[in-house]
Amino acid sequence: MNISVIVAMAYLFVTTIIIISYTQYKAKKQDMKSFYLSSDGLGPVMITALVFSEVVAAAQVVGAAEAGFTTGLYAVWNNWGMALGIVMFLLITAKYCRAAGSARGSVTLAGALGEVMGFRGKLALTLVATLTYMMFFASGPAALAGLFSPMLGVSRSTFIWILGVVYIIMGTFVGLKGLAVFNLLNTTLIFVSVAVACFGSVNLAGGLANIRAVLPESYFNVFQPDPLTAIAGGLGTAFSAIAGPIYASVTLAAKSKRANTTGQTAVIVMLVCFSFLISFLGIAAKVIMPDAPSSGIVYTIADYVSPVVGTLVLTAALAASFSSGPSLLFLSAMALTRDCYGHFRPDMEDRKERMIFRIVAIALGVVFIFMATTISSVFQFVLGAFQIRSVIGIALALFFFWPRVTESSFFWSVIIGGIVAAGWFFSGSPLGVAPLWAGGAVTCVICIITTLLSKEGSISYSRKKYNEIMEEAKQKEVA
Repeated sequence: MNISVIVAMAYLFVTTIIIISYTQYKAKKQDMKSFYLSSDGLGPVMITALVFSEVVAAAQVVGAAEAGFTTGLYAVWNNWGMALGIVMFLLITAKYCRAAGSARGSVTLAGALGEVMGFRGKLALTLVATLTYMMFFASGPAALAGLFSPMLGVSRSTFIWILGVVYIIMGTFVGLKGLAVFNLLNTTLIFVSVAVACFGSVNLAGGLANIRAVLPESYFNVFQPDPLTAIAGGLGTAFSAIAGPIYASVTLAAKSKRANTTGQTAVIVMLVCFSFLISFLGIAAKVIMPDAPSSGIVYTIADYVSPVVGTLVLTAALAASFSSGPSLLFLSAMALTRDCYGHFRPDMEDRKERMIFRIVAIALGVVFIFMATTISSVFQFVLGAFQIRSVIGIALALFFFWPRVTESSFFWSVIIGGIVAAGWFFSGSPLGVAPLWAGGAVTCVICIITTLLSKEGSISYSRKKYNEIMEEAKQKEVA
């Protein structure tokens, strides 16, 4: 076992023990709402760290570098989509989230939406969002397996299960504030190590001018393999963010509107920069070692730059995985516990709710770690997950901008659109059509037709409840 693996595993072990010990100490003084959101609120620095390290998972570090190595700047779409998605969330969804949190005490996006869309709307959002978040969860161990399993001398499946168990422990026992503290260090490590490795590899490749001269022009065309597929990847990611649970959670947990806007805007800037850093890391590797295996190229090229840089990048890949995976499991289990089970047990005691949360988290973790062992292309798997979740964002956008959209219209458009998008992705994108176009088209058609056929009038019952909540929040703010 080389020194890089030892350092990376030591980092994982020490930080995991510290954060679990810290959060279990704090848990004795917390109710479940504080566990879900943070009792004293999140400032801009914590928001930036939590969101960046949650969205930049191991799939973005390992998978995007691999995509840069094999196809070029096409790799930027995932991060570009997330940056645009945060803008869309802040413009479309954030205002209502804050209002629902203030007026009705909502702790999740699904819970906030349930105030206007009823249980069916809340259930639709929760089910589709949980499927996609857990797909992201599964992508982390799958991405790291290509790096660590050969170094550790264990099979890919064995490594995925070992890593998955640690994911499950952290996602089950660490609350939102604990995850934010944990991710503050990880965000710095991820960004700095990838930047150092990128500049070092570009320099060894002879600079950008030489890279352009050596590689075919297609490497610098972002519209790969074709414009519609490339744009679908970016837009699917962006539309999915309109209904992004992590963006909603930090919005609900933020100390103030300004703290939330500042923190999430900082993430936008970091994502745009990171997209180029990780892409050019893979592109430079193609010039330096064109025949190297694409799997694990992020570590291979970083270690070529310097063993120290290789160690940093390997540790950063592990940090990215452990920043996002447990958070995704936490958010999914929280939504299912609070918004689905809690609907039938509204007066559930904290002790019972904590137990249900842990059972749900463990069950979800086991199912999707098994799925992780079947993933072939991590990068495409993540893009597909974003495109599936985009149907929620499309339906939400229609609701926020069209007062006639009803509870029934939202429910059926999300459920059927989600089924079509998921089926399209898992069947291999028939006819070469990306899941976004298939699922998005079905979502729009169903929502528009069912809304026009509704007898609720020009302003739906759901929209009236939305207006009531916005007015309640405004009055509280004035008071």
